[in-house]
Amino acid sequence: MNYNFYIILGLFIFIPARASESLETDFYKINVFSIGFNGFVARKMPQQVLYEKILSQEDSAVFFENAIRSPYSTPESKLYAACGLWEMKRYMLEKIIPPLTAERVSVLKADRLFRERFEQIFQSIKQHGCN
Repeated sequence: MNYNFYIILGLFIFIPARASESLETDFYKINVFSIGFNGFVARKMPQQVLYEKILSQEDSAVFFENAIRSPYSTPESKLYAACGLWEMKRYMLEKIIPPLTAERVSVLKADRLFRERFEQIFQSIKQHGCN
């Protein structure tokens, strides 16, 4: 009977930690940048839904700052991180030098997928945000 208690306790400790790890992994792997309603059916794309979920968390500023500086996050996820920092703490975004300035990123606007320079989108986010 005592073993059941420890098994249940272990599950309560392990499951939330695993969920946040998965959230970070999924965010770091984003490979298309898209804000607003896009696609043939005009809906929010899964990567934007993930971004908004992280944005609503209490520690999202730290999360976004880590993501934008991480060598493991994609250029597209770094753009979402820049959007998050602009929404919450613009002064933090002003201090960040754009990483990966020569890279091109996949951008979805309406129903069109194309490639743009990372630096160009990053600078636009710094000035105007992502709305």
